[in-house]
Amino acid sequence: MEETFSQFNWREQNKYTYSMLEDVYFYKNIRNLNVYKNCYLCIYTVNNENKCPFLQFLFYKNLLTDTFSFLNYINYDFNNKEDLIEKINEYILSFLTIKNVFSTLSNNSEFIYASDIIFKGFIEEEENNYLFFDIPKLNECFFSSNLQLGLIDEIMNHQKLNGKTIYLEIVDFFHKNSEFMYLKNEKEENYEIPIVAYVSKPKKRVEFTRMFGERTEEDGILGNYYYFTNYETALRKEEEERILNKEYGGIVKFALFPGIMKTFMNSSSNFLKEIGEEEKKELVEVYDSFFYLEKNDDPIWVMKDYSQQVPLLIVK
Repeated sequence: MEETFSQFNWREQNKYTYSMLEDVYFYKNIRNLNVYKNCYLCIYTVNNENKCPFLQFLFYKNLLTDTFSFLNYINYDFNNKEDLIEKINEYILSFLTIKNVFSTLSNNSEFIYASDIIFKGFIEEEENNYLFFDIPKLNECFFSSNLQLGLIDEIMNHQKLNGKTIYLEIVDFFHKNSEFMYLKNEKEENYEIPIVAYVSKPKKRVEFTRMFGERTEEDGILGNYYYFTNYETALRKEEEERILNKEYGGIVKFALFPGIMKTFMNSSSNFLKEIGEEEKKELVEVYDSFFYLEKNDDPIWVMKDYSQQVPLLIVK
């Protein structure tokens, strides 16, 4: 079967604002940092090459606690705002370099310079200070397992990043300041926030899937659409494939835009098999995506259209 993929350029219509960065309570001028317990660097990038722009935040894994968190800047020796921002930029660049973030998967990947790191301001939250930095080129880099980009859905709904716990203070910050989750369009409406999902693939299909996305399943329960699951299920299926075929496969991470989703609660795939074709056709006309539980209560998300998926990276 010939594989076809959408080549539509969404960037022309995806104008957005991260409006919380213009809020009156979002400070532009640095204060005395030594009054804070932590100074978290909220380093983000906006992926704006698909159906909707969306936020991704940079996390690093603490090897002692085996949890993901934001970088924490603890050097308070600075003369003024410009001096501090320059030192933080150097810190970010040195950290990324040490973690080998600039190992690239293609010749199109770009190197990041200090001038690419844009300080946007900060917000105080109890004993902590959260400093926001925009790095537009960040999603063009290749990351190690200890340095990852995380979605808002992973922070808010899962509190995990590729199976590893996200530090509680970071989760609490976004729960208390939920406005920082959203990008807005020209009408000041919130863009849809994508959900995280995964697929497991044999070795020969991993890199192709990361580049071009998931293929449709001709024998899918709900039809010839795109099927995804969560990290734990993808990991188990990858391990089963490795044992069965004695070959390592891989897991590809996605951002999905479900749109209007039909959820089959407490339903198994056996229930869906009993739905008639006419009823399925009616559901497909009304909904953009579907969610159901497979055997072993494995979650499955079904996307109708190719543009609803954004392949992000290989996580294993």
